[in-house]
Amino acid sequence: MGWDIAIVVLVSALAIALHVILFVVFRRWMDRDLALSFAGDDPARRARMLERLRALRREGVRRRDLPARLEREAAALQGAAGGAADAAGAGGQAVGGDALRGQGSATGDGGCAGISAGTARSSSRGSIFARRQPPQR
Repeated sequence: MGWDIAIVVLVSALAIALHVILFVVFRRWMDRDLALSFAGDDPARRARMLERLRALRREGVRRRDLPARLEREAAALQGAAGGAADAAGAGGQAVGGDALRGQGSATGDGGCAGISAGTARSSSRGSIFARRQPPQR
């Protein structure tokens, strides 16, 4: 009987450890995906947002505050890109420009409104954060 209990305890401990590891890995992937969704398709912006995500993790920013902070970073990058585009006469709108301004944490949704407004629309299927549009009459 002693070995039976030892095996059950060992397998249970391994299962709990596996679930903890998967939880942490999935959470990191979600944070990375969030940062990349704010960046759009521009490789320079994607690299900058990943850099800011690493910096925010090092600073110890709480995970619940992360979407709002990343959204502010994306808006700052958008503003800098918009200012450069205005100077060039391009109108100042880069990918997802209006989606990043004035949405997110003010709606109480943890910053997901910026995602649902169109910043992560690269696939034809849409996003899990997509807002449903009312049917047109």
